[in-house]
Amino acid sequence: ATGVAARDRTGDLPAEVVDRLRHAGLTTMLVPAEVGGGGASHAETGAALRALAAHDPATAVTLAMHTHLVAQQVW
Repeated sequence: ATGVAARDRTGDLPAEVVDRLRHAGLTTMLVPAEVGGGGASHAETGAALRALAAHDPATAVTLAMHTHLVAQQVW
């Protein structure tokens, strides 16, 4: 993952990183499919977060917080 070490040093999370997560459907993966989300289970979400964390831990934590504190709470 390009730029991960630099982002870890600076604490930056560029908008393009968030855009990539959104375009991949990861920001809505726990939202039910019938209302436009990904319809992922908690196990599937955990697997996706682990895969991301293997390459970009800070972004994985950011996505986990969004997923569990925002997206899941809405539904």
